[in-house]
Amino acid sequence: MNNASAWKQDGIIPARPVRPAKVCHRCGQDLKRQRRYRDESGYWCVACSKADKNAYRANHLPCDGCGCDVQRGQEHLLDDHRLCDVCWQKRQTEALRQKMRDDAASQTKQHSEARKRSIRKWSIAAAELAVAGLLVIYAYPLASDPEPSADAQPATATTRPQAAPQPGKEWPEQVERMAQR
Repeated sequence: MNNASAWKQDGIIPARPVRPAKVCHRCGQDLKRQRRYRDESGYWCVACSKADKNAYRANHLPCDGCGCDVQRGQEHLLDDHRLCDVCWQKRQTEALRQKMRDDAASQTKQHSEARKRSIRKWSIAAAELAVAGLLVIYAYPLASDPEPSADAQPATATTRPQAAPQPGKEWPEQVERMAQR
């Protein structure tokens, strides 16, 4: 047997559950059959809702970064932009990252220029050594005289072998030898 039939037999009529009255929790106006708003605190009439929104807007400003509402006095100003805490942190972090990128690029450029100067310096030094080596080779040839003369002394450890003459630049002894022939 269900409860409804038991009550009817006993003559007890159950009470209807009492619904909360639809009254504006701010001004107390009865909101039955009127337009109303509801939130966790209860019902609102249209006038109180508008007044609350206007008071909220008077104390809050939109963030120029994301559009969220920021309470007056809590916003951050950066380059004439009103920002919330989150957007301000993002911009600060991005500015710091950009500064680090610029510093790294500057250091890379300085390092590159220093390396170029070093390479240029060492290239010049190598060219100077090559020229000096060529001068030594052509000024003091190491090849022996192809025609040893009778009065020439044999090469020993203490004597230096006779250098080969360069075309147009003969040694005085060789010039004399050629004249004797």
